[in-house]
Amino acid sequence: MEDLRSTYYIKTETFTSLEYLEFLYTLYLPLIGYKAVFLYEYLNNFVRLKRDSIYLEDLINETTMNTQDFYFERQMLESIGLIEFYQKDDLNYLILIKGIKSPKKFFADLILKGLFINKIGEKKATELMSRYKIDVDLKGYKKITSSIRDNFSVEFDPNYLKVGDDIKLMSNNTGEISDNFNDSAFFEWLKKKSNINPKHITTEELKKIHDCGVIYGLDEKTMAVLTNDAFDPSRIEGSKVNIKQLYERAVKEIALTKSYNKRFKKTEKINISSDTDIAKKIRYYQSISPRDLLKERQNGVEPVSSDLNILAYLNANMGLSKEVINVILDYTLDRLNNVLDRNYIEKIAASLLRNKCETALDALNYLCGRNKKQKDYVSNNSENSENKTTVIDTSKIIVDDDVDLDDLWND
Repeated sequence: MEDLRSTYYIKTETFTSLEYLEFLYTLYLPLIGYKAVFLYEYLNNFVRLKRDSIYLEDLINETTMNTQDFYFERQMLESIGLIEFYQKDDLNYLILIKGIKSPKKFFADLILKGLFINKIGEKKATELMSRYKIDVDLKGYKKITSSIRDNFSVEFDPNYLKVGDDIKLMSNNTGEISDNFNDSAFFEWLKKKSNINPKHITTEELKKIHDCGVIYGLDEKTMAVLTNDAFDPSRIEGSKVNIKQLYERAVKEIALTKSYNKRFKKTEKINISSDTDIAKKIRYYQSISPRDLLKERQNGVEPVSSDLNILAYLNANMGLSKEVINVILDYTLDRLNNVLDRNYIEKIAASLLRNKCETALDALNYLCGRNKKQKDYVSNNSENSENKTTVIDTSKIIVDDDVDLDDLWND
């Protein structure tokens, strides 16, 4: 965690028009929430007022957020690609503001698209996409637009082209979702593992390969092998990689691969310096990937594909961080005698989302809290009944708006 005496330099390499502010609210708000949207607008306004730097403590005070909220919302903006965060030394940091994606670029990002539809529903997402549809039908028209040479004499001193080469100009530079999959490394492995010419893989196909690697937690080497298997040179340009086959192979082969890099959404939470058991548990959940947690729980054996599908669903579809997923996995395995039941897991995940549990500590507090309510109920109904068998009516145990999670398992 940064020292409150740290200096934050806030810079931008983009500009934000009114139209793009609309996209901030229609496309990003459902994913990141109003606090993160406010922080993004605050940072942009900071730059517009020609301010350059500010102490972290003053920055937090100006936003009227508490310290934990500020760190969380800043990391939310980092994860979604609206800002980038840099460190120079222990007391100097830089926030670089990135641009808002247009609807076309937003929905072209498969991860953003999947998270968005999962958040607001397919019907509302389709309605929103239709709102931004280009309503232009050029069928029957012939393009007769004037060219640049029709009205300008393109003659000038070639030395003019060198003017300002050393000046980096602003544009609508949008950030990308941060992940550890390196496209260049993928192509290097593809050259080693196949005879495929990278020129035959289009940008659109590369994006889908990249997303597959991120969603299923596969490294560049593994994706190169799977791409080679899914590549058909006889097909037309743009469809030489059978994307459906690629995703199917990813699910089937992931349990066999040993070269795994952590690909789940990374959320570096505030460091916990305590050495209590609960603090150690939280640090463990923050440091390990869900896949590795499952491997540890089953003595180093790779998780089967059905279990990996659960992890992908919790991360990509429900938008849960790896530490919250780890709490869910550990809790489920403990409660169900090492059985990983998907219905039970999804019920817990939905409860955590409704109760706005965004960190391992939030999740543990909620789950431990509901268990305490159950135990208190059992205790109250068992007093003076040492020699009697007490039948507990779980329907009377109130846990927010959820039915008891264990009832789901017993059904």
